[in-house]
Amino acid sequence: MIFQVDRGSFFYTSDRPILEKVSFAAGGGDVVAILGPNGAGKTTLLRCMMGLLPWRSGASFLDGVDLRSLPIRILWQSLAYVPQVRGMVFSYTAEEMVLLGRSSRVGILRQPSREDEKKAWEAMEILGIDSLRGIPCSRMSGGELQMVLIARALAAEPRVLVLDEPESNLDYKNQLVVLDAIKRLAEEKGLCVLFNTHYPAHALRIAAMSLILNGRGSCTFGKSSSVITKETMRSSFSVNVHIDRLQVDADTYDLVLPLNVV
Repeated sequence: MIFQVDRGSFFYTSDRPILEKVSFAAGGGDVVAILGPNGAGKTTLLRCMMGLLPWRSGASFLDGVDLRSLPIRILWQSLAYVPQVRGMVFSYTAEEMVLLGRSSRVGILRQPSREDEKKAWEAMEILGIDSLRGIPCSRMSGGELQMVLIARALAAEPRVLVLDEPESNLDYKNQLVVLDAIKRLAEEKGLCVLFNTHYPAHALRIAAMSLILNGRGSCTFGKSSSVITKETMRSSFSVNVHIDRLQVDADTYDLVLPLNVV
């Protein structure tokens, strides 16, 4: 399976492009991080590549098929989206919320079947949140709700999983829980995962490939260790950074330390 954006461009006014000829491709089992300064168009890119906003030029493809030609139900059976948790309040229980992920596979005017319920339960078990099943989402922590929303997306049995800043506004523990879940879903389920992040160290931790928007419409795409460099961070974020590798026991971690504003 290949998810591809080919020369995608978007603007609200033609004299100020937000995204200009953005191209990249990812396959099953790949994790791709999308980085860039505030206002660079990270969320806009997610919306355009999923078809929630129309590309002004260029297109998104799934296995060579333009997403615009796919029936809506087929599109959302193939692709699942996890929005930002910030500001969300739901009265649903975790189980009810995750079951909503089966919407694209439940026929019009039909109730969810036992199979749909089983898929929802399986998604919660995979993420280790089955203990939250009967708890209202309004009573959950940010990390718990984030995992419920990921389970909702997973219940759709997608091939492509898109997440908008999934680890933002979470404490250290829940950031790691979410990052590890993303990596595990790609490795064990073969999902193609694309996520926005403000943290280059998180991209280096779980994403083999990264795309960096520079705030001027264009981007750099490639192996994370090759594109997350002092030079690209300075050019895109106007910040000098120090990048280092830290060995802790048998594990190696990449550190990105901001030093000063350029």
